[in-house]
Amino acid sequence: MYRDDIANYLGVTLKTISRMMTRVTDEGVTEVRHRHIRVSEAGVTALTERAKPPDYALSG
Repeated sequence: MYRDDIANYLGVTLKTISRMMTRVTDEGVTEVRHRHIRVSEAGVTALTERAKPPDYALSG
């Protein structure tokens, strides 16, 4: 999938996708080589942690 396809699928701009791809690559979550994106094991853990709701959201 190309970046513009991802942007269209998610309903965001190409600029947003480009920024986010740069950010997750700079943070070590992904590696990009020859147009292939690899999510590192550490990246999977980081993404999982970010996806968890805050503790206060679970109580109540």
